Amino acid sequence: MLPSMLLNIHRVHDWTTQLISQNKLHFLFQGPRFGQIDSLWTADPANVRYMLNTNFSNFPKGPEYKDIFDVLGDGIFNSDMDQWRTQRRIGHALINHPKFLQFLIKTVQKKVEHALVPLLDEYLDKQGSLDLQDVFKRFMFDTTYIFLAGVDPACLAMDMPKVPIAQKRWTMLYRQYFIDM
Repeated sequence: MLPSMLLNIHRVHDWTTQLISQNKLHFLFQGPRFGQIDSLWTADPANVRYMLNTNFSNFPKGPEYKDIFDVLGDGIFNSDMDQWRTQRRIGHALINHPKFLQFLIKTVQKKVEHALVPLLDEYLDKQGSLDLQDVFKRFMFDTTYIFLAGVDPACLAMDMPKVPIAQKRWTMLYRQYFIDM
């Protein structure tokens, strides 16, 4: 499986979607025997609901997951069991609070007006090409980071700067799984 994945790394999302579609919404990815990277991929809504909601406690993320996504700290995305339940309750209360909704609307509106629209206008005026997937990833990264840290990393700036956090994370994952085996 690993050689096939490496041959399709330039289109990994399309390749993954194709595999899952051809295998009734779930697929067993088998890596090299010594690599310990076998994993079950699923896109079946019933399986996802079962793992993330109905029976969440049977699917702990574990320390490897936490190491890979350490940039997220000890928040809800990296926590397990009781810590996750507590953070979920707090998060639910926060998201349903009227002031949070106002903050969300204000933040997204400001980012659209002061970053996204000017960037799109600039590229439209230049008649240049623009990778919209990259633009929207940057938009989501910036707004999410503002919510989580209260600071705008300005990844959606006109010069389209590199995102050091994302680059560090992907470089580490690549080295861990493909070089340091």
